[in-house]
Amino acid sequence: MKRAPVLGQASAVAIAVMGAAIWWAFGTRAGITASILLGLLLIACAIQQVLTALVRGEQTRVEELRLERERQSELYLSTIEALATAIDAKERLSRTHIVRVQQYAVATAVRMGLGERLVEGIRTAALLHDIGMLGVPEHILSKPAELTEEEYRKVMTHPETSARILEPIHFPWPVLEIVRYHQERYNGSGYPKGLRGDEIPIGARVLAVADVYESLTSKRPYRPAFPKEQARAYIRQHDGILFDPRVTAAFLQVVDEVDARHRFDSATGLSITPSAAMALQAPRRSVMEDIAGTNQELVALYEIAQTMGASLNLSETLQLITSKVRNIVKFSTCVIFLADSLGQDLVAEIAVGRYAELLSAKRLPLNDGLFARVLETGKASFSASPSQDLGIDVPDLSSGLVAPLHSEGQPLGTINLYHTEPRVYGDDDLRLLSVIASQAALAIENARVFERTKESALHDQLTGLPNARYLFLHLEQEIGRSKRNGRPLSVLGLDLDGFKPVNDLFGHRQGDRVLSELAELFRRQVREYDTVVRHAGDEFIILLPETSREEAEETAKRIKQAMSDYDPHLHHQRHLTLGVSIGIATYPHDATDLETLIAVADARMYEEKRAHKRQQHLTV
Repeated sequence: MKRAPVLGQASAVAIAVMGAAIWWAFGTRAGITASILLGLLLIACAIQQVLTALVRGEQTRVEELRLERERQSELYLSTIEALATAIDAKERLSRTHIVRVQQYAVATAVRMGLGERLVEGIRTAALLHDIGMLGVPEHILSKPAELTEEEYRKVMTHPETSARILEPIHFPWPVLEIVRYHQERYNGSGYPKGLRGDEIPIGARVLAVADVYESLTSKRPYRPAFPKEQARAYIRQHDGILFDPRVTAAFLQVVDEVDARHRFDSATGLSITPSAAMALQAPRRSVMEDIAGTNQELVALYEIAQTMGASLNLSETLQLITSKVRNIVKFSTCVIFLADSLGQDLVAEIAVGRYAELLSAKRLPLNDGLFARVLETGKASFSASPSQDLGIDVPDLSSGLVAPLHSEGQPLGTINLYHTEPRVYGDDDLRLLSVIASQAALAIENARVFERTKESALHDQLTGLPNARYLFLHLEQEIGRSKRNGRPLSVLGLDLDGFKPVNDLFGHRQGDRVLSELAELFRRQVREYDTVVRHAGDEFIILLPETSREEAEETAKRIKQAMSDYDPHLHHQRHLTLGVSIGIATYPHDATDLETLIAVADARMYEEKRAHKRQQHLTV
């Protein structure tokens, strides 16, 4: 463009020189005519030069506009892809899902010859088809079990939500209708409108097959990934039912080729297209990881809040806590210490990972060190010395976190995480473990209260022995075990002789003391796996598993001998004599059911008691 004026000036000079020469050679009149003609030629040349410059300038401007449109289009598509990839990372279902769906759908559309405009619409819709999942709670998307009817209805809203989100954008391709109807099915069983056959836009029919196939071949929280051949068999099986036969045929022709050329970025876990390659450099990868990690944290914390109180069994609660912690904060070893009943020691109630066996039931003093400081301040802390914390040599554990368990201001214990990598934990890990600990403490306290309540409901508060309620639960189990093993079971029915004067002469406080001492006496005369029950008042029942009648009689003799040696340390002018009457019943000889067995033992006990009274009467 800048050379045209120079050329024009050179031409003008040349023509002027020629005009002067002609004037000198041919005379005045001829020179005037020639000069006029040459002037016109000069003007024509100038005009030609100007037009040439304008044409060249317009061509350059058109080329620049074309390149700018290409740059804008690439930026537009890259922006869409970046948005869709971020959404995919947030959903945490499959961070390759949207791009894989796009590749399957575009290849199918090209094979079907759908035209450039529709192919571009499918390309864009594939990236944005699940944007409506932003309106579905994460705990539903990540639920590791079958959805309830209400939860599924919530998921079914996502195509319409996607279309409504995208409505303000004026796409140059048919994107909205593809996004809105990609969950419709060929036989009318889909949603949101229940369209069937050709009522469904062809782009949506293409996207439907690609979306289903990719979903089947990807791992989901509620199921493993299908093998590719099984997923293809599913597509064939539902050809003409859920899917358009023309689309199915084209898809099955291109799926091998797509899988073969599929590119995967191992650093990000993302499948990428060339237009997105530059956008997905290291900073972008970090953002995607942060989004996915934050969403995973939210889901895991929700699951903890939902399931912490699912069990009131302390052991199950502790197992649940450790499993949920693993989903949020990585560790090589996890230990939960709880304070003992005296509040003097911490006891490792559960340990998982490395050194779990060594740490199980480990006791540590609760008077100094990191644990004491954490419980006193109520703040979680980093640990640089796992061996010192745990009181055992753990040379390969290099870093740790300790968070307090507090319930209503009272210390319950600590959650301890350790890792083999040095300095692996940061402030976010400390924050997360603190949040988990606050929820875990409530669940632990609830479980302990329940167990104490259950214990008190099944045990006698005075003697600490199991009570009648426990007797019927436990005896039923023992009879069932005896039936399976073909072994006998004996029951001793005990009733104290001469106990009433103790309460009458010395009061119930002394009577309670005597009952407690006798309960301990009975416990010492039986085996560890035998059960002594306070049935009512001064009556006791003893369960003797795998014990014949003869063996039960030997146990009864030991109890009577210990009873005769017992001194209640009650002195009164009236002579007090404490004894015990015992009746024996044995399964299956005397009875085969719980109630009859106890009734037989009870009857024999009262028979012996009457015999004792007759003997005392004769003695008097």
